[in-house]
Amino acid sequence: MKYVTYVLFGVLLLVGSALAVEDLPLFHRWMPDSIVPRPPVYHWTLDNGLDVLFWENHTVPVVSARALVKTGSVDEEKYLGCGISHYLEHIISSGTTSKHTEDEYKTMVKENGLMMNAFTSNDVTCYYGTAPKNNFSILLSILADCVQDCAFDTFEINREKKVIVQEISKGEEEPGRAIWKLFNELYYKVNPYRYPTIGYRECFLALTREDLMDYYNRRYAPNNSILAIAGDLDTTRAKHLADSLWSGWQRRSIFNPAMPNEPLPIAARVREREMDTEVSSMRMGFPTAFYGEADMTALYILGMVLSGTATSRLDMRLVNCDNPIATSISAYSRESYRIRGQFLISAQFEYEKRDILLDAIWDEIEKVKTNGITPKELAWAKGYIAKNILRENETVDGQTRSMMFTFMNEGKPFVMDFRLSSLNKVTLDDV
Repeated sequence: MKYVTYVLFGVLLLVGSALAVEDLPLFHRWMPDSIVPRPPVYHWTLDNGLDVLFWENHTVPVVSARALVKTGSVDEEKYLGCGISHYLEHIISSGTTSKHTEDEYKTMVKENGLMMNAFTSNDVTCYYGTAPKNNFSILLSILADCVQDCAFDTFEINREKKVIVQEISKGEEEPGRAIWKLFNELYYKVNPYRYPTIGYRECFLALTREDLMDYYNRRYAPNNSILAIAGDLDTTRAKHLADSLWSGWQRRSIFNPAMPNEPLPIAARVREREMDTEVSSMRMGFPTAFYGEADMTALYILGMVLSGTATSRLDMRLVNCDNPIATSISAYSRESYRIRGQFLISAQFEYEKRDILLDAIWDEIEKVKTNGITPKELAWAKGYIAKNILRENETVDGQTRSMMFTFMNEGKPFVMDFRLSSLNKVTLDDV
């Protein structure tokens, strides 16, 4: 009898995955509907391997879409450290295709009230936009054209190279970017996460049009991408648009390089760099848990208790006090679905107060290790985090972002019920 139940459950999942709301009655027992609003979220996969996610939302007459390609600076293989993912994003984003020129796309965006943008990270490259309901088909067609049919116009390639060189120069002068670069190079010793997404100047300048086309043809494919849509459409219309505009994209063989395991440090690593700035900046990092491990949720709470708001522990001791030691402080847990996460503490301060600042931070950490946090702090942090989880899904743009990353990390576009359930289970001892 158990075997039959298992088979039936598997068949339900298999049939439902074609085009169905990502929900089951069983989930409602773990987290009641009074706590989690469960929206109509759908998932289907095109024949070419493209995963399509759709969140039906008729609150306002707008629709948002994101095309995510699962490739970023850590996936660049022979181009590691060159910033080719970011360079390619500049060329693809509303650039010339076989259908339209770059100027024609700009006119279409302006005349139809579209908002479009793109970004590159360590792990992904994403092209996204929002449109009035009646013009969404134009937005989605532009995204489809650019992602699937880049023309690699020589003028645009040369122009964007100059733009990115300016970005690299600016990053060398901005304290915020400089400290991230310094921190990553110190924190990671073998992992490609140590390389800046924008690349190193000399390596970037050596990239050619042929390099861009080679990387594009190896990494951009429907079976290595996710399309997320949210807004004022019905399911039939959303499916028709996605299928008609994206089903012709050709599937490719994708090789995903294995991420080397970063060795845990056996001693503290410290590096300083002198810059001409008004205030000094500091970043501390601690290796934590892998994605999905139970400690991650407890670490979110710890971050809130230490520096979630103006009344958190580090803020009250270092910033919002009679004799401030720092001008700003933050503490938070940063997760990655491919490597071990981090717990980060950052501050801006006068350099002469460096040692006082570090002593105070370590003292607050030791207090948590020795005495824990209070029941009041735990309850407040849980409530604050829960509100943020709900708030990130209030807009159609936020919904596409949430679905996109949740599906990439979890294989399911909506897990708010599981996240809140995990949050509610955290105890004082866990923190």
